[in-house]
This record gives sequence, structure tokens and C-alpha cells, in this order.
Amino acid sequence: MLRFANGWGVVFLLLRVSALEFGSTGELYQELLRTECYTLVYVYAVGCHWCQRLDPQFDRLAALFGRDAVQFGRIEGRRSRNFSRDFNVESYPQLLLFAPGRPGDGLLPQDLLMGVYHGPMEFTAIAHYVGEQTGQMPEWPQARGNTLQLADGESLEKLYRQLNGRWRRALGLPLAPRSGLASSPVVLFFVSPWMGSRHRELFLQDPASNAIGQLGKQGGPSAQLWTVDCTREQWSGLVNEFRVSGAPKVFILPQSDNENGAVVAVDLLEYDRQVWQHELELLSRLLDAAVGEDHRALSSMSQEFHSINVYDSLQDMQLQFKKERDRSIDDGDGGDDQVVEQLVARIRCM
Repeated sequence: MLRFANGWGVVFLLLRVSALEFGSTGELYQELLRTECYTLVYVYAVGCHWCQRLDPQFDRLAALFGRDAVQFGRIEGRRSRNFSRDFNVESYPQLLLFAPGRPGDGLLPQDLLMGVYHGPMEFTAIAHYVGEQTGQMPEWPQARGNTLQLADGESLEKLYRQLNGRWRRALGLPLAPRSGLASSPVVLFFVSPWMGSRHRELFLQDPASNAIGQLGKQGGPSAQLWTVDCTREQWSGLVNEFRVSGAPKVFILPQSDNENGAVVAVDLLEYDRQVWQHELELLSRLLDAAVGEDHRALSSMSQEFHSINVYDSLQDMQLQFKKERDRSIDDGDGGDDQVVEQLVARIRCM
């Protein structure tokens, strides 16, 4: 097991998924042509100082991505000279990313090469590279009890259990006892591996240090923060309910059962200079207002920032979304541009 030295006391079991070790070029080539998932190949050399530094980080990377989507493999470059020759490996360490194989297509391993990593040999940077190239988000270890990642059916059930009756009815869920605090707001961060570099840095870093982790630390047990990969088909129902057409998008669901328990929607757009590089400050203010049930402050911020919208209910938000979409389609001049913008946003979230 590995304990992160970041003060959060996170323990992560690395034995869950481990990197493969290929003993020969032929063995590696056979696996590349056979596998249905992406493969990151780490070419190392015995006695290489930089390889020794990368070794433990590569094991951590293998644990971040499920092997059904991305697998990680090592090969000793000096011993596997055919591989080094075929891919012009002249120095170590080297990381090469391969697309899934397609048996029967007559492809060569060289045809599957997607790219060679040239960034810093650092854990987080490599994880971002793999995520951006493959569309697979790393499953970071949970940094705090209130910063969570939607990863499977069990975590989805946990999210639903944290919602009060008002939100469960809005989502068409059966009523059940809540597992969270009575007034604990739930925050949903819809993200994508293909967000711009600024937003990837904010939301896709290790939760111990990214914006969500900082907000979770600020909100304490009075807020439950969830990260949702809106590109994953299994979450398409949730993405549709909240009408998410681009990422990142943030929703704050106050847990008050009264009529003031509105839904707060935040669009974080790269071209929005009003909030650019002030995202964390903006979200911090919103979270404080939601935790304190300060509905006047939430309403005031929605008037101050055009990227913030406050709706009376989830159904009200869906209705407004439909009206805006219909208006943009019917609008003769500016409508086309708006439709294109929506389509581009949707494509970025696919």
C-alpha cells in the first residue's frame, strides 16, 4: 500500500491493478494486437536513474485506470532491441501510447501508435496525458469523506441516498431514508477528459489538491461534493436530467425541503472572462451561501454573474432549457450561432 504524503491521510491499495511486464518484443506485440483497450508502454533500462524514479509512479498510474479501459505495461528496452528499433527508442525512460488492437485487420503494432509522451515524468502530468488522449478519466483515491467520484452503481446509489425527498421526487426516485445530514447540500461537478487545460488542472488533478478537494475541505461535513464524468454512457441518465451539454458544469442542490431549495447551475466557459481564473473564488462563495442557506446571496450572485443561474426546481430548469433551445432555433440571425455553440459544447462533452 502507498500512503500519500499530502497531509490528507489517504491510503490507496495498489494491488487492485498492476502494470504488466513483457519479457520480449513478440510478447508485447501479441498483446497490442489482441487487446481491446488502450496500452501505455513504459520502456525502461536496468540501471537507469530516471527509470528508477519513474518505476513507483508507473505502478500508481496502473492503479488509477481500470484495466478494461487502459492497461499499462513495461518492457526493458536494451533487452528488447527489436521494439526499440521499430519505435526509434534511443533514450530512457520512454512512454508510448497505443490504440486498442483490431484482430483480423492485418495491422502492425506501428499502426496502433497514438503518440509518444514528451511531458514531465511526473505522476499527475502523465495521468492527464493518458486521460486526454483516451477519454478515460483516472479514478483518484478519495481524498476526503465528502469529496466523491461517481464510479459505479454502488456510488450512484450512495449519491441518491444523500438526496432528500424533494430531489428524489424530482429525479423520479423512490423515497427512502437519507444517509446524509439533514441540510447538507449536494454539489455535482460534471467534467470531461477533453476540457481545456485550465479546467483539467482545476478539476481533474488529485482530489487532495484540486479545486473540488479544496472546496470539500472548506465545506467540511456540511457539503457532499461529487465528480461526474459526463462522457460515460452509464451516467447518461443523470447528464440528461440536468441538461448537461458541455463541461465543466456545476450544480448545487440545497437540501432544504422548503420552496427556497432551488437548484444553482454554474457554467464555467473558457471564453467567460468574468469568471476566468476566478472559478475557485466564485464556487467558494456559492458553497458558503448554500451551506448557510443564504438564498438572498445565491440570488444576488446569479444577477452579478451571467454564468450563474438559480432555478426554482429541476423541472423549472428543464423547462427554461427547452425554451432557450426553441428560441435559438426560431431566431433567424443569432439563432444559428447559438445552435452551433450548443452543438460544439455537446461534442466536447461526448
